Amino acid sequence: ELGVLDIPQTGEFMLVKGDGPALSTNQLNGNGDAVYAIDKQGNKFHVTGAVAEQMQANNTWTTPAVLNQGTIDAKPPTGALASPTGGTAALSIPLDGNNVVPIAAGVAANIVGGNNSAGASVASSAPAPTLKLIRGNGPNLGTSQLFGNGAAVYAVLPDGTKLHVTAAMAEKLKEAGKWVEPVPQPQWEIDSTPPAGTLASVDGAVGGFDTPLHAPQASAPSPAPAPTPAAPAPTPQLSQSDRDQIAGMYRQYLGREASPNEIDHHGAGILNGSNNMAQINLNIANSPEAKNYQASVVAQADAAKIAGINAQVNSLFQQYVGRAADAEDLRIHGSALASGAVTADSLKQQLAAAPESQAYRSNLINNTFQKYVGRAADSADHQIHGTALASGAVDANKFVASIATAPEAVAYQNSVGMPKYTQ
Repeated sequence: ELGVLDIPQTGEFMLVKGDGPALSTNQLNGNGDAVYAIDKQGNKFHVTGAVAEQMQANNTWTTPAVLNQGTIDAKPPTGALASPTGGTAALSIPLDGNNVVPIAAGVAANIVGGNNSAGASVASSAPAPTLKLIRGNGPNLGTSQLFGNGAAVYAVLPDGTKLHVTAAMAEKLKEAGKWVEPVPQPQWEIDSTPPAGTLASVDGAVGGFDTPLHAPQASAPSPAPAPTPAAPAPTPQLSQSDRDQIAGMYRQYLGREASPNEIDHHGAGILNGSNNMAQINLNIANSPEAKNYQASVVAQADAAKIAGINAQVNSLFQQYVGRAADAEDLRIHGSALASGAVTADSLKQQLAAAPESQAYRSNLINNTFQKYVGRAADSADHQIHGTALASGAVDANKFVASIATAPEAVAYQNSVGMPKYTQ
């Protein structure tokens, strides 16, 4: 509870703030921006931007302790801290967003860390402002009109008269120390009472409008000729390159040509974004028709030929994926080689471009550099050695040997007492 905080003996107050979201100067409750001073009796005072600057100037400011926002909000503030040494002033920011509170005498309407749109803090000795500044929460309509305009600021006089505050008058209010951040209110509530005029002086004089209440209506233009109906958007078409890829999958995995309807069926997913070429390849390769075709190819080939093809597939998987080919790998790729649908070179390219192969090369390069060079491989290392491994110019053993015997690696190994690398 706030009333039992251990107040430091070096001062009269302990500064605290909640862990809620930053709400700037909209309201105090639930506002993680709001800073409070707690006295030894447990009273809670809001610390405005002006008082915070005075505390910093006389070295009484301390970093606020962060507490649970619910604990902070459970006890309503007694008021605002009037000075670094004490005293109570009226709140200058509403407790909740739609509740208007009286403006404190001479206190800038902002909180520590907030945005003081007046441009400077108002000294605590300044006279109490006689105007209450408000604004709506509608959209910014510039200077086109006042009604429905969230950019329009109004001054409410003590007798309730509402006057529009122009940009020039806002500057004069700042110079006179009477400007405070306008309190946001619902736009419908602002517009329910039309302004009596424009604020003509910092003392509340009334002048004529320089911004209309409503934007003037333009004269009706001559009827425009009926627009020519737009031509319907062309139907998206599958590219020839995509059609060729799908046709190639049918020849490789099913041993036949794809019909135009079959290509269009798979291509529809490409056009609407629900599918991609890798998934189409997987779907065709694992379809019942593909499995039957692959089994027939294997059955027609002699055992010696199948053994040789499986050994070739397994060797390519060891080189490009870093593991032995499993039964599914042998079925899919072995039957394609046996039927002549793909060549060994084209299978190498497929495996080298596969995500599993890319991950294998990346891990191999990283692990080798960490072990023999004592550092992670950089992007240039990955580019150079990854390209060589993917092209088949070197295999894993030759790559490891080239890194482990490089001058940088030898220097690292000697520095840590690692035995000399032997292949």
